[in-house]
Amino acid sequence: MRLALGQAVAELGALGGMIHVCDPHQGVMRLVASMGLPDNLVAGWETLTDEASAAPVSCVRYGTQVWTPPPPDVPHRAPLSSSGRSSHGDFPPGAGSLPPGSGVASVPVITADGEPVGALSALVEDPDELEDAQCEFLRMVADWVAVYLRPARPAATDVEHERHPLGGDAVGSAVWRMNDGLLALDNQARLTFANPAALKLLGSSAQEALGTVLWDHPVVRDTGMAACHGRAVTTRAPAGFDTRWPGRPGWYHARFDPAPDGLVIHIADITERRMEEAEQSAAQRTAAERVMRMGELTSALAEALTVQDVVKAVADRMLPPFGGTGLICQLIENGRMRIVGSAGYPEEFLEFIQKLMVSEMSAIVQVLSSRSPTFLSTPRQYAEQHPDAAGYLHRSGMKAWAFLPSSPPTSRSATAWWASRGRATSPRRTVPCSSP
Repeated sequence: MRLALGQAVAELGALGGMIHVCDPHQGVMRLVASMGLPDNLVAGWETLTDEASAAPVSCVRYGTQVWTPPPPDVPHRAPLSSSGRSSHGDFPPGAGSLPPGSGVASVPVITADGEPVGALSALVEDPDELEDAQCEFLRMVADWVAVYLRPARPAATDVEHERHPLGGDAVGSAVWRMNDGLLALDNQARLTFANPAALKLLGSSAQEALGTVLWDHPVVRDTGMAACHGRAVTTRAPAGFDTRWPGRPGWYHARFDPAPDGLVIHIADITERRMEEAEQSAAQRTAAERVMRMGELTSALAEALTVQDVVKAVADRMLPPFGGTGLICQLIENGRMRIVGSAGYPEEFLEFIQKLMVSEMSAIVQVLSSRSPTFLSTPRQYAEQHPDAAGYLHRSGMKAWAFLPSSPPTSRSATAWWASRGRATSPRRTVPCSSP
């Protein structure tokens, strides 16, 4: 039950939790487990009569979740000392009393045959009701608790014990189906519980792991979990960190949640999240670099005196980020092409294309007629789409191209050849759609 409370308190970020069971012979509900709550508060919740209006009683009475919000005119609670006293004075220790500014959410504990046997409650410092996902988690934990409150069963066979490590069939199926690892330690760091996912991480069977000290497992020592364990034990507060797991790819997050008799450790695979964060960070760095290069280009253009100066400024500062190695700026005059600036292309190639008519270069005709950029990722693609270039394409020394229009269609329309000596795997993402 304390393990169940630990999960509920950690998931909801609650102040604490309680489990009550029904005593039909006495007409009361009795507190059987609590976590995170001071003694003088717990005293007021130890016994609740069936006529009381407290949330645990109401949720059993009506068979549904019950939320008791904090009074609207009461401020958030002051921090509690280890003695359970608030720095602003004691809260009333009466039945069903709450720390100032906190509410309580209770769900009924119902067995498989539909019998309400108790209530699971979480004290939350929040003026609003819990979210649907939080309520669903509480109900799942309550179903887990219900398994413990069933009549005693015969001892599980060895085969059943292996199928349900360290817990037998007394633990809810939800825990066993978790993709995340779940461990429980006593105050000497000995393993008292592990779900199948955790056993896979440890590389141990149920019989081998039960009762062993966590640090006796070499795979755990290599993760650096000992320091985080020490923080959680010393501060009695949750602690967590990201780590690599020996023998496995990716990243894992280990969270330590103190419990009255030890710690609960939750181990989750966060590889996908780390990859997304790395991609976002890389995108931010790239954007910052582009802004910096644009600033440098603006300064260089302000000092340019000739067209060739402009081309050189663009080539020096804008080609490298996009993997470009060549640039040609042309003016189309009276059906012929005049090169006004270039960088990275062989002179032989420049002399050859300058002799051609515009009509002899279908790639440029297409760009001027469509007024939109054209991207060609490979020489083969270039030759297939523009067969007229097959005879001279190899002279350029380039492997990928972008043709960019740079003025409205007139007798002096301009184009820019943006090219790379390497294969462009995704030119639409790596080549800018503008040119000087």
